[in-house]
Amino acid sequence: MTEPIINSSEISAGGIEYPVPWSQIHTIHPFTETFLVTSGIVLFLFTIVHKGKILSTPKQLSWFITFFNSTILSFCSLFFIYDLIQNPSNLDRFGVSTPFSIVLTSFFVTTLFWDCVLGAIFYPGYIDLITGWLHHVAIFLLCLTQFYCLMCPMEAPTIFLSLGSMNKKLRRDWIFGSLFFVTRIVYHLYSIITWYTLTGNTQLVAILIAFYPMHVIWFRGFILQQIRLFKNPHGDKKSQTNNPLLNSFNGVDSANEERLKGYFKNDQTN
Repeated sequence: MTEPIINSSEISAGGIEYPVPWSQIHTIHPFTETFLVTSGIVLFLFTIVHKGKILSTPKQLSWFITFFNSTILSFCSLFFIYDLIQNPSNLDRFGVSTPFSIVLTSFFVTTLFWDCVLGAIFYPGYIDLITGWLHHVAIFLLCLTQFYCLMCPMEAPTIFLSLGSMNKKLRRDWIFGSLFFVTRIVYHLYSIITWYTLTGNTQLVAILIAFYPMHVIWFRGFILQQIRLFKNPHGDKKSQTNNPLLNSFNGVDSANEERLKGYFKNDQTN
């Protein structure tokens, strides 16, 4: 089947339907421009924190791009949430790409791209198969721009997860847990029900449903972690699970991290 020809005039005229074919995504303004600018910013900031020893260990470095990504996306998502609150009964407008959603999606994709590239070089042991490679590749391939922006509030808890992982003094479990429950459990479930009820778009609903169990498993992991910490404030590592999904929270070493302690021995000082 021949892919539709898309140009920037279609966006300025009111938006284009997604997903945008990858063979044409680079031709859409301002995707390429945003990719180049974001790449420059990410590489510049990463060089500063790495060369300046601001984040001195691979574990800390592995969370820097995630922190930068989640902070920007969470803030920008407020514009889409406001739009949703203004007219909650009509989601048709979220079925098209706009210049703003193209910029945010390009920013999102670019940060994930560099997380993979820099991660393979500087922190290979901290890119999990599911939460790293599979998640990032899935985002690359789907490229549902306006839809992504509506889901960006789910990045809010990642801000505090990243902060706590880069600096234990900034760890705030109750803030992280509360935001995770509100955004990735309640808001996610609301999105599934609302999107199907108002649009009947089974493709997008299927995507939402596919990721929901993972969020539930993560939240269960967080609750289990808090119970363990309550019973044993010193964090007995022998009582920790070997399931990497349940260890996706700050303060809990994954099985992969345990195996790599000889290589990443500097992390023990954090």
